[in-house]
Amino acid sequence: MEGFFEIGRVVKPHGLRGRLKVRSYLTEPEKVLSRVREVILTRKEERLGPFILGEWRRQGDFIVIEIGEVKHIDEAQTLVGCLVWARMECLEPLPEGEYYWCELLGMEVVTEAGEVLGKITSIIPTGSNDVYVCTSEKGELLIPGTYDCVRRVDRRERKMIVHFLKGLSWQS
Repeated sequence: MEGFFEIGRVVKPHGLRGRLKVRSYLTEPEKVLSRVREVILTRKEERLGPFILGEWRRQGDFIVIEIGEVKHIDEAQTLVGCLVWARMECLEPLPEGEYYWCELLGMEVVTEAGEVLGKITSIIPTGSNDVYVCTSEKGELLIPGTYDCVRRVDRRERKMIVHFLKGLSWQS
């Protein structure tokens, strides 16, 4: 969803008063959720909300949230499987040259010569740098997130310009 980032997926109701247990995709939920006032839920093509985000708390890899008018376990049960989203404006601005994964996913990858390589479909964190999985009809290309390879990221155009390093190859 344009202009939103994914917080997580509703896995089940929590308690009898309509709280939702959400598998969180956030590395620092306390830092992010303190800035979120409302959320959107989606299920396939259906968009629900916006809902006011009420109380929330971390529970291991999960967060437990209260939203909008959902006040009973039966209402919460209907939301299992929904994705939970918040507006990008809720994220703190990053320093120059740093990007949120949600900004990079789906971004078109193009060589310095203008050849379209595909789109970023996933990101693999490693100890030293991230690796971007670029997918096209040719297969997958693993692109190291280093300056030697990634020359420029254009948020507005949603393009990553890369230098095609020796040794990069398509995997089927």
